[in-house]
Amino acid sequence: MFDNPYDFKGKGHTKKIHSNTSVKIPYNRYTYAFKDDDKQTYLVYLDQYDPNIFIVKYHLKNHSSSSKKYSLRTNGNHAARVICTSVYIMIDMLKKNPYASFGFIGAADNGENKVNTKRFRIYSKVMARLFAPTNFTHYHLVNQSAYFMLSKNTSDQQDVLDALDLIFRELLSYNIKGDN
Repeated sequence: MFDNPYDFKGKGHTKKIHSNTSVKIPYNRYTYAFKDDDKQTYLVYLDQYDPNIFIVKYHLKNHSSSSKKYSLRTNGNHAARVICTSVYIMIDMLKKNPYASFGFIGAADNGENKVNTKRFRIYSKVMARLFAPTNFTHYHLVNQSAYFMLSKNTSDQQDVLDALDLIFRELLSYNIKGDN
C-alpha cells in the first residue's frame, strides 16, 4: 500500500521567521509538489527548525488560501498514495540530513474533536510501521493529535525535545511536556 508514491518535485526552500508569536522563530520551508491521479496538485512542506526538526504539512494547492487547508478533504480517494508520497519526501530529506526528526499534527475534520483525530490515528500507524524504533523514538501526543519521531542519530536528544516543545507551544498552541 505504501510503495507506490506519486512522482514529486522539490520546489526549493525559503527562509522564514514566525513573528506572530512571543518568540521570533526562524525556519526553512522546503516545498515539494506532486499531482494525484485526478491531476490535482498537492503541496508538501517540510518546515525545518533547529536542531533538525521538520514539521510535515500538506494540502491541495487550490486550498492554499483557506485557513482550514490542512483539514479539508478532497474526496478523491487518493489518501493512501498521498500519505505514501509524503513519507517518500521524508525519506528523501533523511538521505540529505540523517539527523532529521519529524513531527506533525493530525488536523481535525470539520466538526471533529481535536483529540485523537482520524488523521492522527492513520498517520501514527503509518509512521510506526514505516519508521523503525531502531532509528527513531516515537512520541504519541494523543490529546493533541500530535506525533513526533526523534532521530536516534541525534547526539543531544534533550535539546531537540526542548526545541520541539517551544515550537509546539509558540506556533501550534500545543503543550508536549504536559505541564501548564
